Amino acid sequence: MGCDGLDSDCDGLVDECDEDLIDPYISFLDGLSIDATKNDDGVTVINSPTFASQDKAKQYLASIIVAEDDCASNFALSVEVTAVVPLCLPTFTATAVDSVCGFTVHRQFQMKVDSFTPIVSIGFDNTTAERDDFYGVGRDDYLHIVSFVSVPEILLAHFN
Repeated sequence: MGCDGLDSDCDGLVDECDEDLIDPYISFLDGLSIDATKNDDGVTVINSPTFASQDKAKQYLASIIVAEDDCASNFALSVEVTAVVPLCLPTFTATAVDSVCGFTVHRQFQMKVDSFTPIVSIGFDNTTAERDDFYGVGRDDYLHIVSFVSVPEILLAHFN
């Protein structure tokens, strides 16, 4: 029974919608290695990568999924943001619609979104280290970086 190349229900039509006994499903494209798990609610959580915006996450998800069925192959696939709580782990719903038989399937995904720009600072502290001639600790340069005091140009102009 089903989509097997035969007229299984003897109505003169081979593998039509009445014979499609297996529901369509949404899965990852073949050959992709995706770091994903299912949570207790049945939502597929894609653990990496992390995205800078919901739009980038949505575009990525649309590029790695496919709708498949044993009979149909003409699915319209869409991805929408359906929940934004928590903000860093929004829920996306992928929907596939078979326009011939009218089947519609949904699958939910969550992906990490971190829209905050990191603040990076660096400093050198040689006050706690013992003297080490190789790294320059205890001298004016530290790790071969010459230390200097920056004088604003307005002061330089005053002395010239």
